[in-house]
Amino acid sequence: MFPNGSRSAFTAPAIPSAGLPLVPCAPLKRGTETLLDWDYDGTPGGHYTITAKDRTKWVTGPRIAAINCSPLAQIVDRNGNAITLNYGAPTPGFHWPLLSSITNEDGTALLTLQQATDGTGNIVLIQDCYNREVFYHNGLYFNSQVPKPWVRSLQLLDRVSQIIPTGTNTNLPGRYVYA
Repeated sequence: MFPNGSRSAFTAPAIPSAGLPLVPCAPLKRGTETLLDWDYDGTPGGHYTITAKDRTKWVTGPRIAAINCSPLAQIVDRNGNAITLNYGAPTPGFHWPLLSSITNEDGTALLTLQQATDGTGNIVLIQDCYNREVFYHNGLYFNSQVPKPWVRSLQLLDRVSQIIPTGTNTNLPGRYVYA
């Protein structure tokens, strides 16, 4: 599935193994502008490398059996520069891991995310590599006018605040771009 919600289906002629570590997959629809390789990495199901027309690669992490899906683990540009998406444990009752940071090839945290410890997984803090921080607060609001059996409370983002440390260059770029 792509950011715009579209999907491309592929078929694999074999299952990757130590003896066959890379299996190129064939698109089911003509005109597909992406390549898909199924890679053996010693984990059940391996991982996938999706190559776009501009040679950007998306590399997935190991498949999460409970949801039959593989999270995006790395984005590599056509020059080989990569960013890695790091995940923490899922919230109780869910199987999808929560994004905890994005790092570059040197292991420098470009973006760090902190989730609430109340089991919701809500983001409470985002910090970038320039030590700029944005705090988020979610409030729980009750409404006794809602009839049962509908939920009588609503959780809403009600506060956002940004802290820029003293001495920080405020003219820094708002994004990290690989050439």
